Amino acid sequence: MNLRSVLCSLFFALSVPAAASAQAPAPPVGARPRAEPVPVHASGAVARLLVGPGGRARGFALTDGTVVFVGRGAEDLASRVRPGVAVQVDGFARPGAPSIVHRATVRAQDGTVLVQAPAGPPPGARQGPRGEGHRGRFGRRGAMQARLQALPAHTSRGTVQQVVSGPHGAPRMLLLSDGSTAYLRPRLAQAVARHGVRSGDTVTVDGRGSPGPSGVGVAAERVTFADGTAVTAPAPAVGSPSGRRR
Repeated sequence: MNLRSVLCSLFFALSVPAAASAQAPAPPVGARPRAEPVPVHASGAVARLLVGPGGRARGFALTDGTVVFVGRGAEDLASRVRPGVAVQVDGFARPGAPSIVHRATVRAQDGTVLVQAPAGPPPGARQGPRGEGHRGRFGRRGAMQARLQALPAHTSRGTVQQVVSGPHGAPRMLLLSDGSTAYLRPRLAQAVARHGVRSGDTVTVDGRGSPGPSGVGVAAERVTFADGTAVTAPAPAVGSPSGRRR
């Protein structure tokens, strides 16, 4: 995994359960079944770009609140998709979170392809048995944590313009007025949800991230609200499964 894919890996780890092996045991009785991603279409004007912790634009938000991630087709996203441009989007979303679109193909209004979705199954789809040498779920997450911890410390302050929630209602991202995108790990998301957060709140986000030309993405470790309340969830140790979604 290289730094340019940190955003997608981080967000999938937060909102999309890892794909299970065909040889995996059946879930326990009463366990919530894993929902397969479904194709979705969206259209509208681009409101802002979404920047990953590595400093590169990885997606964008539409004016209607739809959040779009384009995967590895985002290398030059900022030069192709700009705020104010009207676009058509085709991608995949999880039931319960139809406004979070992954692996998207983006077209201009005249049909010109601006960004082509990467090849492969949609994120979260069931796949066949893993090949020899596969690192597994926690190996991937450990590599991601190492990449994030190598980034510089960063603090963003601003008004929450949009709260992006996952399939079960917990906030997964905060889009701030200073142009930053804050990504919340599961434990921090739960703590923020208990406090409550909504558009218009003023917050300070401390975490890890490198500013880029289009803004900054922060892998959040602490969120401080205007009333002085600070909620914290330090990153799990590299290689630890403690960051798994519950």
